[in-house]
Amino acid sequence: MNFDFLHRKIVFNKKWLKIVAIAVGGLSLLAVLGYSGYIYFQNIKLTTKVSQVESSLQTKDKELADLKSQDQVKINANLQKQIDKSRLLLPSPMTVYEKLLDLENPPRISKVWTVYTLMFCHNSQKGIIMAQQEA
Repeated sequence: MNFDFLHRKIVFNKKWLKIVAIAVGGLSLLAVLGYSGYIYFQNIKLTTKVSQVESSLQTKDKELADLKSQDQVKINANLQKQIDKSRLLLPSPMTVYEKLLDLENPPRISKVWTVYTLMFCHNSQKGIIMAQQEA
């Protein structure tokens, strides 16, 4: 029997098999290289986007710090106004107390008058403390 034709078919099939394997390998290599290039360029694009976002974040942080400092200036100005207002109010209880003492004609001080002046002095001190706490 002549099996020569089978040998030729097998050799022929082996050649095509090698060619197909090389072609598939080459196409796979091209696909991998193409995808790697795509990933590389996407990485570059995302890196530039991240750097832009970071720079934007830094500018926004600076603007926020500026706004906070401006608000602090306004708060300090309002607090200064309250302090000045309380300074205007503080001398008045003391002058009223002095006037009350000047109104007393008799040289001796009665017990009722002493209690009244002590209460007034205590209330004045409470007013001073409250004004300082508000300021």
